[in-house]
Amino acid sequence: MPRTKKLPQVEQKQLEDKETNIDHLVAGDLPQSLTESTTPETSEVGDTTAFAHLGKNSYSDSVDKQLTYIHFWGGERGGAGKSTGSRVMLHFLLNVVKDSTFYLVETDRSRPDVKTYYGELLGNRCVDAFFSEAEFKSNSADIIFEKALQTNVLVNLPAQIAVPFDEWIERNCLAEMTAEKNIKMVMWFVCSGEEDSVDLFFQSLEKYGCWMQHVFVRNEGVCPDEAVWQRIAQLPKMKQAQEQYHFPVINLPKFYMADRDALKTNPMPFEQALKRNDIFTELGKKRTHKFLDKAASEFNKTGLFDTNY
Repeated sequence: MPRTKKLPQVEQKQLEDKETNIDHLVAGDLPQSLTESTTPETSEVGDTTAFAHLGKNSYSDSVDKQLTYIHFWGGERGGAGKSTGSRVMLHFLLNVVKDSTFYLVETDRSRPDVKTYYGELLGNRCVDAFFSEAEFKSNSADIIFEKALQTNVLVNLPAQIAVPFDEWIERNCLAEMTAEKNIKMVMWFVCSGEEDSVDLFFQSLEKYGCWMQHVFVRNEGVCPDEAVWQRIAQLPKMKQAQEQYHFPVINLPKFYMADRDALKTNPMPFEQALKRNDIFTELGKKRTHKFLDKAASEFNKTGLFDTNY
């Protein structure tokens, strides 16, 4: 039986030092400038990506399971493009990576946009969860980790989730548990180009950057001005953060308003809408195909996915 291709399908090699501390991440050198998307290189210990797989603590059990990923689409600010990024990645997973096992976890209770578009297609691989500071509701988000014990997970985070998200991370000792269970968390942090959005990215890095891989996502649809991104790239704090945490930078291409609105009126997966003449015009189809192709190229630059795209 052929092996099912999973998200991402990167073969895990055993690290020689079983006692590597969780705070030690081995990464390949990345470019210093953030004015262009960065491409990681192979690490010296044999990993096939520059993002080191977390080492084991002295108390960790031996890990036999395949490495699995939890991909969070966050950004904390409303309107930054988290839902759009999630939907584009879903299209990428289904049509480029050809994954048939991953789970989508929708955690935005007020605007479950991603579930609205992809819930029917994914069926029982789309589940709801929410983060809460209330103790009697605090275990709802645990399904994210439980699913990741078997397969990869994509999570659409709502805006202003930092406090209950932080509490969930701390309460469940996830820095330790992900290392023990061979799970890697990735925060796809969508930035709008505004100062407060960049500051929120720094805050996330300071809290979790030593063990949770971050990806800085420049949303060109919200901020198409390259000069803004260049100014952000030259910030001393940004340069220092990249040197310390080795995060890649990618662009989320502009999704043109006419095409975005046409799909918003008829919420469905990209692949279905592209077959419908009553949703996209011929030029709209061309623009949307180009948008998805550009996004796929950016995702591949991170080295987190096993594709031949």
